[in-house]
This record gives sequence, C-alpha cells and structure tokens, in this order.
Amino acid sequence: MIDLSSVLWIVARKGAKSMPRISCRLAEDDAGRWQMVFDPHELQLYIEFIHCDPSSKPGEWISVEDFLAWAPRNPLHRKALDCFVAFLAKAMLTQMLIS
Repeated sequence: MIDLSSVLWIVARKGAKSMPRISCRLAEDDAGRWQMVFDPHELQLYIEFIHCDPSSKPGEWISVEDFLAWAPRNPLHRKALDCFVAFLAKAMLTQMLIS
C-alpha cells in the first residue's frame, strides 16, 4: 500500500526544481474560499482559508490533519471537507488501479 506522502514525494521529485506551488479550490462563498495547497519544494500539503474581503485578516493555513480533525464550523467548511475527502478517495483509488 502506498501512502499519500509517498505519492507527493514522487510527484515532487519529478520536476520540483521548476514546479510552483499547486493549489486547488475546495469550496467558496462570499466570505472566502478554502483551498488545498501543495508546495513541492517543502514537500508540504496544507489547507488554507482566504478571506474575500482584502481588509480582513490574511489567509489562514492549517495542516491536513487539523483540517480533518475539526468539526465543520459552517456549511462552507463542510463542503470543503467533503471535497477534500473526495479528492483523497479518488487519488487513492486511482493509485490502487494503476498499481
């Protein structure tokens, strides 16, 4: 069985020198957006919330583990959590099918 960190390591090593941070939007509304970010240079995957109002506080990022452990705070957070879990399930299923 291959874990997510192994997959990220392989992806990063195949061109991390020129590979920029990759982000994927999980959920968005008028308040802001949840997104997943992968930094190939740091080999770090994290979740961040970006506020739509530029005068509000800057983006907040958390680890994937903390994001999965928190109970959803609102419907947007629930949607982002559902999208992230679906992403993980698809990635794992794809890996199983090609192995």
